[in-house]
Amino acid sequence: MLGATQWHGGMVTCYPLGFYGNMWLVELDMQGTIVWQSCYGGSVYEVGIDFIETDNGYLFIASSHSNDGDVSGHHGTPGPPPEGKDDYWVVSIDTVGEIIWQKSLGGSSYDTPMTLDIGENDDIVVFGYSVSQDGDVIGNHSYPGHKDLWMVKLDKYGTLIEQQCFGGTWDEDFNKYAVAKINDHHYVVASGAVKNDGDINCNLTGNGDRDAWFFEIKDCSYYAPSIPTVPNGPTYVCSSSTNQSIYTTQPAQNAQDYIWELLPASSGTIEPVANNATVTWNPGYKCVATIKVLSSSDCGNSAWSDSLLAQIETCVGVNEFLLTGFKAYPNPANGYVIFESPTISTGLISITDIFGRLVAEVSVKELKTVWDTKGIKPGVYLYHLNNGMQMTSGKIMITN
Repeated sequence: MLGATQWHGGMVTCYPLGFYGNMWLVELDMQGTIVWQSCYGGSVYEVGIDFIETDNGYLFIASSHSNDGDVSGHHGTPGPPPEGKDDYWVVSIDTVGEIIWQKSLGGSSYDTPMTLDIGENDDIVVFGYSVSQDGDVIGNHSYPGHKDLWMVKLDKYGTLIEQQCFGGTWDEDFNKYAVAKINDHHYVVASGAVKNDGDINCNLTGNGDRDAWFFEIKDCSYYAPSIPTVPNGPTYVCSSSTNQSIYTTQPAQNAQDYIWELLPASSGTIEPVANNATVTWNPGYKCVATIKVLSSSDCGNSAWSDSLLAQIETCVGVNEFLLTGFKAYPNPANGYVIFESPTISTGLISITDIFGRLVAEVSVKELKTVWDTKGIKPGVYLYHLNNGMQMTSGKIMITN
């Protein structure tokens, strides 16, 4: 149980330092008998707002007007209101009430905490409101003298990790029961709002009085969309007979939509539908095309996936009988590659890099053809065999 007390005596066995009172924290047993109690604060005034039991004791938040005694680091002018301004005061204590660490948070004006939560990795989340526009408070939307909702996150040692203001140019207000926790990374907040600007984008009808304003807070470092898997689909296309190809990627975690890219643009056009895309090939294009995808959500975009490489041929004037049983080995290769066909002993094998640049041409004169890869940079290469009647292609990795 916590609150504030001004005087020693009666049930209060501790000695408040504050002229107006200090925070009073009391532990009771199941019969309501005081197990222990302690006063916390400085020479002006502190009042307890909320507390949580932790693995090694308790954590509490208070409104603090002091900068002495147990309190250090106060940002505003110490003293009673209206001249004195309060700070968030966050305090960690052990099981017998001894202070482990304390932290004052705020700026030069009023900063009042309202609710306390502990999340993942024992991070500490405090919601309240702030009239300050300096010190720890960054991004206050309000006109001077008015307040925003203010959220801070600390690590378990009291170091400020992040802070954010929510609201518009007039006052937003709420109480300790107005924050609903969905999980450690997701909250819904109920507030009062006056003016439709800043973060407030709704149809307020209060005509100067407060309307209810509900908003959702998500930790986008947790809800960021994942990088999609490399697209899956045809890697060799005869555009004269196959003018469209379908590519797909596995659904990515936290993704709400997908953005696809086909390069070079001269290879064709790509039409996305969620985690699928249809490519319409340019019938005159003959080279390598790359296809990649990223996922997106209200938390932003992921990085691009790895690219799928597709060898595009016109196949004009060629009997489109693709070879079966053709092998390229070892793969990955170090020093040499053997191309082997059960039936073809003539033709030309063209080898390009992933950008379509010709690296080598190897004449086929028998069923087995060896390509010496000494001096070839490690990487992924595309090969294409064409003997005028039959063709095949594929990828091979050179390690050397």
